[in-house]
Amino acid sequence: MIKMQWVESLVGMILYLFGANFFVLGMSLMSNKPDLKSSGVFCEAAAIFNVVAALYAATALNLGTTATFALTFGVIWVALGIILIKGYGLTPVGDYSLYAAIGMIWFLYAFIALVHNYLFAYATTLYIITFIAIFLMTRGKVSLKALGWLLIVFGIIGVLVPALMLFMGLA
Repeated sequence: MIKMQWVESLVGMILYLFGANFFVLGMSLMSNKPDLKSSGVFCEAAAIFNVVAALYAATALNLGTTATFALTFGVIWVALGIILIKGYGLTPVGDYSLYAAIGMIWFLYAFIALVHNYLFAYATTLYIITFIAIFLMTRGKVSLKALGWLLIVFGIIGVLVPALMLFMGLA
């Protein structure tokens, strides 16, 4: 029982940081002069926690799926943070986002068919949509402002709400 509560809190914290990253990056993209370097620093801070949480979940808790999920996003935040801080092009972020969206399809299947966790299935569906939008933005098919709005909305309804539900024991 205690182990499961710890896992839910860990996943809730990971989701909370995901939502915060999406929200901060979305707000930056909405401004007339996006401050992507500051957003990059925020991404790196979340990346450190996600990688540590993934390693802890894999080693101490023996939770391979949770670890893979957290590590997938840890890699995204590390790469995105470096790219934003250094001012590199976003095409590799779009490419990795497409790869992550494809990988999330397996998580979606697992959450629906194997563990029947529809809250995580809901969040995963929104991740897939967001990652595809990031990919399309890097190809000029979605504007920065549209992506900014998507990140803000997803950061709140797709990540913050499930994170708070986990913290409160409602999921």
